[in-house]
Amino acid sequence: MCTTIIALIWILDRLGRRKLLIIGGIGAALAMFYIGGFVAVAKPSADSVNISAGGYVAILMIYIFVVFYCASWNGIVWIYCSEIFPLRIRTLCCAFTSAMQWLFQFVIARSTPYMVSNIGYGTYLFFGSCTILMTLWAYFFVPETKGRTLESMDQLFGATTVSYESEITEDEIQAKSEAFHRESTHSEAKV
Repeated sequence: MCTTIIALIWILDRLGRRKLLIIGGIGAALAMFYIGGFVAVAKPSADSVNISAGGYVAILMIYIFVVFYCASWNGIVWIYCSEIFPLRIRTLCCAFTSAMQWLFQFVIARSTPYMVSNIGYGTYLFFGSCTILMTLWAYFFVPETKGRTLESMDQLFGATTVSYESEITEDEIQAKSEAFHRESTHSEAKV
């Protein structure tokens, strides 16, 4: 949770959503692949008393996975889904994406123990592969929304719906946004 909060407050608007999703996906996947490879090769058991150096690295990789995943895919998807949909359907779409997020978290939480007991190291390879697929999806299909206004999202995603600001260009939206920020900082300085 701390990693997610730090990433969302201090890193997200510096790196951007897309870049952070890609970096987080690659880091999380590498950690999962190492753990899967270690379990496949070393075949650790719960009865073993001694932990090898590779075992300590595998433990470290669990923490590295958590840091990379929490700094990227854990929190950014909540922000991204609230930014990308047109205003008239944003509430419905956010409710749907939130429900899907919770549903799949539930499915993963319920299925992982069975996966570990039945396919062992394949569980880690499966989740590493899923993370690679997520990273590829972010690279090819996720446009960067850093620094963009909510009003400009329709243009970014090529929405064909008519809105009350459909005649306004991206430059005009950016100019209005900058003017608003200048006015708000100017009025704060007077207070």
